Amino acid sequence: MITVVFYLLVGVIAFGILLQLLHDEISAIGSFLRDVFTGGLSFGGNRYSS
Repeated sequence: MITVVFYLLVGVIAFGILLQLLHDEISAIGSFLRDVFTGGLSFGGNRYSS
């Protein structure tokens, strides 16, 4: 049981470090995906409304 908690703790710490390292890339990808998603929605809405 203690080993499971230990591995969970290590995993959470490693995940936090990874998020910290990839924060800029993740935010850039997120904004890009949001632009594509909103653009695709507006484009599809215009296509379907006609």
